[in-house]
Amino acid sequence: MTEFSVCAAWNTQPPRRFTCSSGAQLPAHTTLRLEQSPAGHGLKRADSPGWGMVGSSEEATLEAALSNAVSGNRPGTVHYRVTLRDTSGNVLARSNVLTVNWHQ
Repeated sequence: MTEFSVCAAWNTQPPRRFTCSSGAQLPAHTTLRLEQSPAGHGLKRADSPGWGMVGSSEEATLEAALSNAVSGNRPGTVHYRVTLRDTSGNVLARSNVLTVNWHQ
């Protein structure tokens, strides 16, 4: 199994040595979601067609360990993104997409 960690921090400028903290707070009644496409073993939700949720946070940081098992244990390309969503699931902000190519 291959594993890596990813971190998202809301409303922060990356320092020279990045740590997963921002000191900020999310806007009221919002959540950060880490999502992957294809959905693989991620939680499929109607408000994110084609994406599976693999982590969430109601705080300004989100940390998750990801592995090829989470993406379905198949070689290929998986895309990850973080979205900021309101309580209805509407996207308020979206990160750049991180692309990972899983190999055997």
